[in-house]
Amino acid sequence: DIMQVAAAWGLHAGDPGWNPALDLVPDGVIDIADIMQVAGHWGDRCSAGAAKRSAAAQAAPPTGAPAVLSLSSEISRWPLDGQSHELRLQIENVRTLGGFEFTLNFNPQVVRVLDVELSDWPGANGRTVTLLGPEIDNESGRLHLGAFSYGAATGVSGSGPLAILRVQAVGIGTTSLTMSDLQLIDDRGQPQAVLGQNAQVNIEPMPDANHLYLPTVFRF
Repeated sequence: DIMQVAAAWGLHAGDPGWNPALDLVPDGVIDIADIMQVAGHWGDRCSAGAAKRSAAAQAAPPTGAPAVLSLSSEISRWPLDGQSHELRLQIENVRTLGGFEFTLNFNPQVVRVLDVELSDWPGANGRTVTLLGPEIDNESGRLHLGAFSYGAATGVSGSGPLAILRVQAVGIGTTSLTMSDLQLIDDRGQPQAVLGQNAQVNIEPMPDANHLYLPTVFRF
């Protein structure tokens, strides 16, 4: 059941393969909210009527203090030499994490995304966590990424790392790393308010042998 919805992740109404029955939170797109409507009830036995009532409850707006999604790095040197470097995707103030989804926009003339790896923390309580995507577009400078989880265990709460983004510097300059379309869903399929904390990357020319090169990544 979960994988039927997950396999349609990212489809919009009118796309080839679109199935409105999988749009469990009806908004014209298959996203993490739809997937967690099923994953949040993994192992449950219920009537069709109960499933419809659950989907209706999901449409309620998120409540409570928002979580914060951010990118950070401990980079001290980042020469323009073709090597990859890591950015850590972190969450703060999450409650019983079920899944997440967001889009990252960047300047592809300055950096490019190579790949993404999930951290262990989202599954620390014993839930099975599966990556959605990543959909990487280094031509337009866009990364679409998500993950969902299922299992009998409660989702993790608090603060911790979600994933590692491997990024390569490809040009001199500055780029913002801007998050949009953020969604955060708990382990029962309910939304939690979430804020994105954007970042900025500066890439400088390769130094000569007598100078240190200190690119910076900082949050604002």
